[in-house]
Amino acid sequence: KIKNIEVILLLIKKNLNIKYLNTDIRSAAIQRNIGLDLIPINTKFIFVLDDDVIVEPDYIEQIIKDFTDKSIVGVSGVSRNNKSISKSEFSNLVRRIFFLYSKKMGKVTLGGINIPFIEKFSSELQRSDWLIGCAAWRFSAIKNRRYKKFLGQSLFEDVIFSIEMSKVGQLVVDPNIIFEHKESELERPNYHDFYVMWIHNRYFVIKEMMGSSIKYLAFHWTNLGKLLQISTEIIMFRKQGLIKLSGFIDGYIKLLETIKLKNDY
Repeated sequence: KIKNIEVILLLIKKNLNIKYLNTDIRSAAIQRNIGLDLIPINTKFIFVLDDDVIVEPDYIEQIIKDFTDKSIVGVSGVSRNNKSISKSEFSNLVRRIFFLYSKKMGKVTLGGINIPFIEKFSSELQRSDWLIGCAAWRFSAIKNRRYKKFLGQSLFEDVIFSIEMSKVGQLVVDPNIIFEHKESELERPNYHDFYVMWIHNRYFVIKEMMGSSIKYLAFHWTNLGKLLQISTEIIMFRKQGLIKLSGFIDGYIKLLETIKLKNDY
């Protein structure tokens, strides 16, 4: 906190218009909404960054250059922590069958799984179904939009927001813009809480996606694939398997409560 205050004081001395707002609300999505409510109406672009992200000095200038096409409403770079994980062909095939994986980066599968871009995959701007939370947006396109009010780490809130914005204009990823995402371990959700969000929040990814009611069947099909993965861990006597299963079940319970409350399904 002391370092944050020192940085803010330094910026104020440079005559920059800085507004620093401290909130005790534990929700990345709600905090972003608070920020959006403070943006002046004549703003051209907004940039969303997390506190564990390190960008290059020319990051803002590079991103703005990618907004030359007026049809583009959102741009992001590539997080250096997104690395290709080597798995067997059989494993990848099984994951593709259950919509848990795709060879196409930037895709959101039929099961609501977002596939990230990895470093050095290309040198040209790439169209994408979704953008990571640390992205830049054309404010005129998003000024009346807000993030889903999920609590905690807000898993999938960036995907939901992106899909909604993709109906307004293009989303692109610039592979030449690389930033470090340290993914601080502080207050990270445990396995149980992660899988509660993985089930509950991902339903709203599916809900936002285009398509008929078949997409909801794909949602449950993907959940079945993940349940089989978790069951394998339990059979192999891995302790985290039971914790994940508990979160998986509680995620469905929470989702059913939400649907009943909103009569949403």
